[in-house]
Amino acid sequence: MIYFTTFILALFFSQIARAVPACGDIIPPESPTPVDQFNLPIPAPTVVTHNKKYDDPHGEVKHTECSKLYPQHHRFHNFPSFPRIGGAFDIPPSSNCGICWKLTNLKNNDSIIITTLDHADHGFDISEEAFKDLNGGHLVPELHHVEYRRVPPSVCGL
Repeated sequence: MIYFTTFILALFFSQIARAVPACGDIIPPESPTPVDQFNLPIPAPTVVTHNKKYDDPHGEVKHTECSKLYPQHHRFHNFPSFPRIGGAFDIPPSSNCGICWKLTNLKNNDSIIITTLDHADHGFDISEEAFKDLNGGHLVPELHHVEYRRVPPSVCGL
């Protein structure tokens, strides 16, 4: 009887093992499509700080890490999302310039959309106005517990 029970359990667990993909397995068809990946949250919250330089409409893009954006956007106010701009942890690879992000303050559920055009040492460094929008009108040194998601560039008007 014990052999029969072991055999049945082995069959049962082998079906479960086949249903759960391991690292490096081929992505199953029910996985998110490339468009859906923009809506997936990054698992760990990040820190958001503010910098008054991003509030200056006449700030020059050529003086940021994303100077390659200068031909289309000479000044900060040329970005459709201005003043919701700033720096991000994933810059300087120049391919990450002009990325559109949705930041959500997990303490008050306020969200903003920003365009990143500069480097931030940790998390995001955004304009003071955008920071206040994210933090219910309050300006504090930094926010913790902020979820971030990459969203399509069209959301930022790019």
